[in-house]
Amino acid sequence: MFNRLKTDIIQHFKQNLILYLIIGFAVVTGITTGSFTVRAMNDSQKEDLADYISFFFGNSLEESFNSIQMFLLCVWQHFQFFLLIWLSGLFLPGAPVTFILVGIRSFFIGFTISFLVSRYDLGGALFVLVCILPQTLLYIPCYMGLGVLALDNAIRKFRTRKMKYTREENFRNFAAYTTNLLIIFLILILGSIFESFVTPFLTGLFKWVFS
Repeated sequence: MFNRLKTDIIQHFKQNLILYLIIGFAVVTGITTGSFTVRAMNDSQKEDLADYISFFFGNSLEESFNSIQMFLLCVWQHFQFFLLIWLSGLFLPGAPVTFILVGIRSFFIGFTISFLVSRYDLGGALFVLVCILPQTLLYIPCYMGLGVLALDNAIRKFRTRKMKYTREENFRNFAAYTTNLLIIFLILILGSIFESFVTPFLTGLFKWVFS
């Protein structure tokens, strides 16, 4: 079973290598743009953002952190991107939208990491390493997978647009596409669990960074 799964995954990467390169470019572009945006901010903007972060973490550490509310918020954010990417994969014109959505999500990651490291130096780097990087290393491959599946489905529908499929065949293709994306969405939920229930405890170790 595991050998079959491994073979299917390898085959999937080989068949969609170009799509992975395209989505990978969107990820790199988004992260890089986020980093450059931080550099383009003036001192006043950075100071305002730093004050907000200090206030946010200060309240989070002093008050009881609502992990369930945080979890629901994380899931809702992921669901919005998931829904838009899923919709964009149903039609070929949605292909550029998929690229943009993956880029936007990557922008947030690049901006957050770049600001924390540039503003808080070693403390910020340690905070990123312990509190942000674990779920980020899960989120990025998931969004790449969502993007590739959406692009592949949109291109496949365009190539077969003149072919006549039965209602059962159309439903089977639709169900397979949706199921694959839902599996990745479930993995995103696992990342949200870590971010909501584990990261807050780790954040307490870095009170000295934001005080």
